[in-house]
Amino acid sequence: MVEYLPQILAFLPGDLLARLVPTTVVETGWALFALWLFMVWTFPSMVQAKRMYKEGRLIGFWRRWLIPLAILFLIADFLFNVTFGSAMFKELPKWRDKEFMFTSRVQRHVDYSSGRDLATAMIWAQRLNAVDPGHIRMKLRV
Repeated sequence: MVEYLPQILAFLPGDLLARLVPTTVVETGWALFALWLFMVWTFPSMVQAKRMYKEGRLIGFWRRWLIPLAILFLIADFLFNVTFGSAMFKELPKWRDKEFMFTSRVQRHVDYSSGRDLATAMIWAQRLNAVDPGHIRMKLRV
């Protein structure tokens, strides 16, 4: 398959990547705003779909249509973690600890951080748990 990659890429427009990557501050701002809106919209949708699936109420039509959305959500969650998560916690994700999704970063800060990072993590834990109770496990700290 790898040897066919140049032929496959030859069919793509030459400037496709250039069109997908934001080049100005304004384009970057709009891309981040779009990422934020996408996450705000898809997280509750994915939680509801998960509930319906567990209850056996998610019919085949919706199951098939939600798979692409779930894949896009995982990609967006990763990007949200790298961009907004890094800005909020003033650190890059801990790749060694497999902290690819925003939930795992918030969970780590709830479990082990103190001060401003803990306060930020608790705000996000409340927001995530409001939509999906138990999404972030809250520990009793002494």
